Formats: sequence, structure tokens, C-alpha cells
Amino acid sequence: MLFAPASEPRKVAATGRFGADLVVLDLEDAVADARKDDARAAAAEHLRGTSRTGPVAVRVNAVSTPWFEDDLAAVAAAGADAVVVPKVEDPDLVAHVRSVVGAVPVVALLETATGVLDAAQVCRSGRPDLVVVGTGDLAAELDITLTPDADELLHARSHVVLACRAAGLPAPLDGPFLALDAPDDLARASRASRALGFQGRVVVHPPQLTQVHAAYGEPDLELQRRIVREFEAAQAEGLASIRVGEIFVDYPTYHTALRRIAAEDTTESTRNP
Repeated sequence: MLFAPASEPRKVAATGRFGADLVVLDLEDAVADARKDDARAAAAEHLRGTSRTGPVAVRVNAVSTPWFEDDLAAVAAAGADAVVVPKVEDPDLVAHVRSVVGAVPVVALLETATGVLDAAQVCRSGRPDLVVVGTGDLAAELDITLTPDADELLHARSHVVLACRAAGLPAPLDGPFLALDAPDDLARASRASRALGFQGRVVVHPPQLTQVHAAYGEPDLELQRRIVREFEAAQAEGLASIRVGEIFVDYPTYHTALRRIAAEDTTESTRNP
């Protein structure tokens, strides 16, 4: 999920070149208060244009601001592919957003202490289409000096993963990696994030996308296919637990392999239509 300030047309125009799965035109943190109206108009113009090369979402301003309702109306009218809602703390906010934007998918940012603690209720009752952990805002509220790996928020991040999966929602996205020129560290941290249960992360620096795509993709797709082949062959013989290489495989491992193959196939078809 690549963010770009809607108030900077040059950056917005460049977003389609980098291969992000979703570009987000930001009306919130990346835009000065004095330019909010201009940024909203620029985002709508971009959405109505013909230069879009992939899905484009808009992050609106928070519900507590005077721009929120106008932002929602603009998103609905201009045809955004999703709306990203900051500082979600209760399912009623998700319901209100849906009442305005209709069928536009809703991405909920959980980035306050209340939002994280009530993540189970937001996910179960509000049922956003996707959840993102807003590590920057959460760290600021908790008065935490956040390191790039965001280990200081390990408990909060894992809590959101559990809330999403318990509600039957897709795996959430992790927050941004703050060290912009440390590709090896980014790759390591993203692999650790994937191991926690995240399916991707926010990116604010386009060169990071290469490492992010590699880290959250399936590292050994052939192994997953081998697990499926050999387990299905074993099932035909009445077996439900086997060894594949050095791995013990039973039904949970088999179903995980199926999900990972499907996810990789879907991602590849999306990026290479």
C-alpha cells in the first residue's frame, strides 16, 4: 500500500510506475491544513482521469476533523477503489462510512490505544474490508520512541492480527518501515512481520516496494505445491500425516499451503493482468 500526498501532483502522477498493489492518495497526515480542500479536489481529478494504472484509494481525514464528511462525499463521487479511514475506534464509524460511500471497500486504520484495544469489536461488528495498523500515530499516543522494526508495538500489532482472523477478515497490513535507506533491514523486518501474520505493509518510500513484495510473497512456492501434491496422494491412500522433506505435514499444514498458493497466484494475476 503506497501512500502519496494528494496535494503533490508530481508524486501522485509517479505512483503508477512502482508496482504497488494499492496506491493511496493521502488527504490526512501528509497534507497541511491550509491545503486540505485543494488536496481533495486534486485527488478527485486524478481519480476521474485516465492515467490510473492500478487500484487507487483515498485516505480521508479523521472523523473528528471538519474535512471528514466532504472527503467521504468526494471519494464516493469520484470513484475511488477504496477509502482508507484513520483512527477507527468503533464499528459505528465503519457503518457510517459505508452509508456514504456505498460499495466502495473500507480500509480501517487502527492507530489509537482505543482502536487497538477494541479491535475485536471493530473487526467482528464493523467488518471493514481490510485493517491496517497505524504504528506512527499509535506510538505518538503512547509516547513511544519507535524504532524501524516497531518491536515496541509487538503486542499491539499481534493483537490486531488475532482480531482480524478471529472475525474471519483478511490478514491486516503492518505499518511503514521508517528507515528509508536500509533495504536489508527492511527485508528482514518485513519477513518478521509476515511471520507475525501480516500480509503486507504501508510504504511511503517507493524504492522500498521491491523488498516488501519479496518479503511478503511466498518464498518457496514450489515447496508449497509439493506439500499439496504429496499430501493429496497420501490422502488417497488413507493417510493424513506425512513427511515432506524435513517438514511434518498434516491437515493444518496442507490447508496453509493451499492458501499460500492461492494468494500468490492471485497477487501475480493482479500485478500482471
